Amino acid sequence: MIPYISASDVVRLLGPAGAVAAVSSALRDGLDPAAGVARSSVPLAHGDLLLMPAESPLPLPATPS
Repeated sequence: MIPYISASDVVRLLGPAGAVAAVSSALRDGLDPAAGVARSSVPLAHGDLLLMPAESPLPLPATPS
């Protein structure tokens, strides 16, 4: 199952400084956002569906409970 981590989970578990540290660490460890799958959008009758796929060669962290 793909873990779902909401914005409130990030704030509760990491806080702003922890989130910045986690992203910085992933980038230092080799995550290359430019090498990922391109983002795209699909027009719908009442807006757009934004597709923002992402993947990382890094292992997933433990999911919050």
